[in-house]
Amino acid sequence: MSSALDKALLAMSLEEEDTPFDLPDLPQYSSCQNNSISLIGRILNPDCQKISNLIREMPRKWQKYDRVRGIALSPERFQFIFKHEHDLVDVYEKGVHSFNDWTLAIERWEERPPPDYLNFVNIWVRLRNIPVNHYTAKSIEALGDLVGQVVIVAFDPSRPRLNDYERVLVRFDVSKPLRKTKVVNLPSGEQTTILYEYERIHKRCFHCQRLTHEQTVCPFKLRQLEKSSEQSNILNRGLKNSQDKVLKESDPLFGVLEENQVGINPATGRQRIAKEVLDGMRQYLLTASGPEKIIREFRVKASLADLGSDPVAQKSFLSLENVPVITSEVEKGKGHVFEYQNKSSSEIPNHTPGYHTKLLASAIQAGRNKIDISTPQYFYSEGSANDFYEDSRSFMEFSSVNSAEIGEAGTSRSVTGFKPGRARRRPPKSKRKPTEGALKINEVSYKNMVVKRKAEDEVKQGSKIKRKLNEAVPMEGLPKDL
Repeated sequence: MSSALDKALLAMSLEEEDTPFDLPDLPQYSSCQNNSISLIGRILNPDCQKISNLIREMPRKWQKYDRVRGIALSPERFQFIFKHEHDLVDVYEKGVHSFNDWTLAIERWEERPPPDYLNFVNIWVRLRNIPVNHYTAKSIEALGDLVGQVVIVAFDPSRPRLNDYERVLVRFDVSKPLRKTKVVNLPSGEQTTILYEYERIHKRCFHCQRLTHEQTVCPFKLRQLEKSSEQSNILNRGLKNSQDKVLKESDPLFGVLEENQVGINPATGRQRIAKEVLDGMRQYLLTASGPEKIIREFRVKASLADLGSDPVAQKSFLSLENVPVITSEVEKGKGHVFEYQNKSSSEIPNHTPGYHTKLLASAIQAGRNKIDISTPQYFYSEGSANDFYEDSRSFMEFSSVNSAEIGEAGTSRSVTGFKPGRARRRPPKSKRKPTEGALKINEVSYKNMVVKRKAEDEVKQGSKIKRKLNEAVPMEGLPKDL
């Protein structure tokens, strides 16, 4: 009995077989339909940005309120689902968004996102101190490409430019620092410094100029402090010597391309030649042998030499980057731009009440001079009688000044039109005035002076007297009945 139990215990295992679970491919298990009008984003500085506060605050900041719903996908990623497509487009096209003054990376939802998803943000960059002899769209594109991949160049040479900068929209890698200046060598042998300014970017690390942390916790600053010791310097030398080259001896491109033609471009931080292009070159050389291989190697070298002097061709054919769009809207991406210009008199409709300048100005002048508005020839000199009647009627409908204020003590008018009111049963003003030399009631003449009659000192018994405030009550003794 005991032996059989021991065998059973030995056969048991604490580890169970973990087989993957197959999620059913059914519509009720998929949320792609709702995700199609949503934005996916991630916070760049988790130490200063809390995901729960972001979900509550961003709809209020976007002024969408009950038309967007936020979802926390992870401690760093979030999703906002919109009810309408136009709300999503309005938020997405505003450019860079921030929370707690730190930038957010936001992209439209994709069912199968690329590997670099949410690693880039589109930022409008202002370029200052551009050489006057190189004020062209291609020069601005090349200078903006030092910051990130240029998507749009806002440049119009046919219009006057009031600002001392030019704007480009770049696709910026959030893992890289924000470049503030760049020294550029001009073809004439001189040097100039290009200044960069980023729109809608608030906070950054003041040491490394990155968007992912503050200066107090900057890893590059801590690393720089470690390099001050002798041991760290020795370690850094060993790391530099042990760096592997991009083209190894077993690579078919070894000896065909130089080391400075491949790898990362230090000016832009991107690949000089895309991986797809390098793989195509390798396949092109491996499919040949003997003299044919030597001819193909020469063709590869000649093609790279032809593209070496053209940055635009290098971006298109070697880096496989999209050519930026040139737009004449120099204020593109800034939001609503209002122009306060005076409209001509021909643009103002005459049939709109209150827009006739002649009638309004003349009516104000008529009110000052206390003339009757029933005589149109005093304040309206041009136009036909019908036009004057329609304009005067519109003016009286929307004016708050009645005829009595202008000087007429006659009828009143309603809002809908001219309607005669009921005649007032009141004697004329001449009869209401007292005769010359007569005195009003409660007035007496004293030494050629008109003064008002004072109240009688004695008041009838039983009348009520209002006492003044804080007036003492006289002591009259006790009642006689007591």
